[in-house]
Parts: sequence; structure tokens; C-alpha cells
Amino acid sequence: AMAAVSTSASGPTSWAAQADAADKLRRLAKEEAAAAEAAARKRRREETYAGYRSYVQLPNRYKEIADFLSRGRGYASLAMIGSRFKVKRKELATHGFLFSPADRHGQSYIAPPEEDNSQNEGGEGPLK
Repeated sequence: AMAAVSTSASGPTSWAAQADAADKLRRLAKEEAAAAEAAARKRRREETYAGYRSYVQLPNRYKEIADFLSRGRGYASLAMIGSRFKVKRKELATHGFLFSPADRHGQSYIAPPEEDNSQNEGGEGPLK
């Protein structure tokens, strides 16, 4: 009769404890991925912004997409935007939209171009 009783070191509650631990790990991994994505977005924005057009210069179709992104979280999946607005990544890239690196599912996220105030406010920042 003793053979049926669990003899593992973690005891009879191990299944629930393992499930909880797995959930915590998944949550942590998701938070880390989101933080890494945000950092990558910021880095990419800083690296590539110089060569891109500003929001002000966007044609209406792309302003509509930028406005849509700004109303939400400030970014959305490329698949969703592409499908909703019938637009390709290349078109968005030429209009200054910013992309995250692909996640482990191959999905990229897109953010609108920067709103450009820096050029019309003459040298207020440090010039060194």
C-alpha cells in the first residue's frame, strides 16, 4: 500500500508548486522580453531617427496609421497593422516607422515615427 504514496522530496503538493513556479517563470520571461523590446525600440529610434522623415511630413495614409498607433499603447504588431491598413513593412520603413527586432515567434512590433520638434527649436540643448 505504501507504493502508491508519493515519495518525492517535494511532497504531495509538488504538482501545484511546480505549476506556480512555471507560471512565475513565464511571467518573468514575458516582462523581461517586454523590457528588452522597449529598450531595443528606443535604441533603434535613436540610431535611425536621423535619416527618417518626421510625423509632420507623412502623407495622410501613414498619418492615419501613426495616429492609430498613438491612440493605443504606442505600438502594435506589424501583422495587425499590415492586415488592418493593407500596408507592407517596406512602405512603413520608408516613411520612418520604427520596428522592434522579431520576437521568438518571428513577430515584429511597429511604432510611429518621432514627432519632430527638434529642428525648429534652434540649439537649446548642449552643443558639445
